[in-house]
Amino acid sequence: MLKRVAAIQHQNPLDTHSMMGAQASKEQLTKSLSYLDLGKQEGAGKKSSAPCWR
Repeated sequence: MLKRVAAIQHQNPLDTHSMMGAQASKEQLTKSLSYLDLGKQEGAGKKSSAPCWR
């Protein structure tokens, strides 16, 4: 697990090969929010007061 985490590269969000970075498009935001929705469906709890959490 630590090897995988160490391999994550923070890059330009406009680079389609980036593994992590700022949300640079509506498509990226939509995908991220879909993961939040999936987590909620699977019973995940909220640990953030971020307004984007639906």
